[in-house]
Amino acid sequence: MLKEKNIREAARAAGIKMIGFAEPHPLTEWLEPLEKRRKQGRVTSFERTPPARRIDYAQAFPEVKGIIVIGVPYSAELPEPEDDADRGKIASVAWGQDYHEVVTEKMDSLMALLKEAEPSLACRTYVDNSRLLDRATAWRAGLGFFGKNNTLIHPEYGSFFFIGQILINRSINFDPVKPLKSRCGACQRCLMACPNQALGEGYTLEPEKCVSYLTQKKKLTAEEERLLGDVYLYGCDDCQRACPWNKRSLECRVDWPGVEPESVYPGLDETEAISEPDFEKKFGKTAAAWRGKDVLSRNARIIKNNLKNHAKDKN
Repeated sequence: MLKEKNIREAARAAGIKMIGFAEPHPLTEWLEPLEKRRKQGRVTSFERTPPARRIDYAQAFPEVKGIIVIGVPYSAELPEPEDDADRGKIASVAWGQDYHEVVTEKMDSLMALLKEAEPSLACRTYVDNSRLLDRATAWRAGLGFFGKNNTLIHPEYGSFFFIGQILINRSINFDPVKPLKSRCGACQRCLMACPNQALGEGYTLEPEKCVSYLTQKKKLTAEEERLLGDVYLYGCDDCQRACPWNKRSLECRVDWPGVEPESVYPGLDETEAISEPDFEKKFGKTAAAWRGKDVLSRNARIIKNNLKNHAKDKN
């Protein structure tokens, strides 16, 4: 059995600021909400796994006996270029080095330290790349509360952090924590900030109105092209930037590897016409690369058209 104290010491040595622990029993409390979302047609095309399998850790790692959850804060502030060029914007989730790589490196470092004392320790690590519910696991481990914008919000770090799950074949002796209840109160800033009012009361989200989702869909209808807006080429930060908890957490932000202003605010013309080699050079090491050149190029074209239509409406 692993001890919480020893894991926390190894985490500090690995440069991990946020860590929590959870039992591996299924997330049964999330089955009904997941089923309800599916029946209401509020699931994205990325959610193909049946809810019953998404809440069961043993489906991912049959030997699981304990869960370690880490959080890795990331940078969300960068001045816009001071020029007259027409530019789009990449959401902070895809700034710099791909977060899958960064978080995985952190988890690998932690596990290497733990295996020095426990050579037979085995694990499975996940960073937004499995059927499992990352945010629900982190919530169970005490790393935050759910906000009305559907993100997990840490009282100190806000919602700008990535989640890594480590399923291990050892039990963990840790002090249990109570999952945090919502601290949003009557605040509705994220709901008001959402460009298409995709967020609703009761912590609901209409994916087909969410700019972040639309920027990643492979095919868009004419109405969805209009809803994509005239700012984001990939992702959307608006609901998070409006959150008071993130305004409080700015002093906790950290520098993220590989952040380049030109890849955060790309020119629309060059992005629409970008070649495969240039796309790889500019975006290949970021999280925005997974959808490929054609999707970002299409988004640039849509943003340009939307800007033109907005200009006509003003006239």
